[in-house]
Amino acid sequence: MALCCAEYTDEMHRLIYSLKYGGRTYMAGSLAGIMADKLEYEGATCDIIVSVPLSKSRLRRRGFNQAGLIAEELSKLTGWKHIDAAQRLRDTRFLSGLSRHERRSELLGVFRIKDEYKEQIEGKKILIVDDIFTTGATMSELASILKQEGAARVYAICLATGRNIY
Repeated sequence: MALCCAEYTDEMHRLIYSLKYGGRTYMAGSLAGIMADKLEYEGATCDIIVSVPLSKSRLRRRGFNQAGLIAEELSKLTGWKHIDAAQRLRDTRFLSGLSRHERRSELLGVFRIKDEYKEQIEGKKILIVDDIFTTGATMSELASILKQEGAARVYAICLATGRNIY
């Protein structure tokens, strides 16, 4: 199951990019609140929250992982534990201009679960958190890795869904 909270409109684009590239990290709490409301409305529950990781070089450039900030705030609102379990093994091209097939190819084998978290995810319901859902390639690849490592169920939530998803 993948939940999205809003359509990726120009206004939503500005909100997300203000956090992501404008350094307005204080917005993570408000955006997490929107996600928490959606999860409550849908009756969704999980054991653990995992955010989509950035590559080391993007994390250094940006200074933070916006999905991680949102996930941490979501954890505070829901009481579900947030763990930094996933690692991006290499840089990927920016996905925004790629086709569905190109995205899947670009993301193949890009994630791994850190050894120290493998036992924690085994048999658990995991919620993946990210900011934008376009084709689902990122979520699908990370969900696949979590399932391979023993997660019982994997769900996903994003703040906004891309225009080409309806």
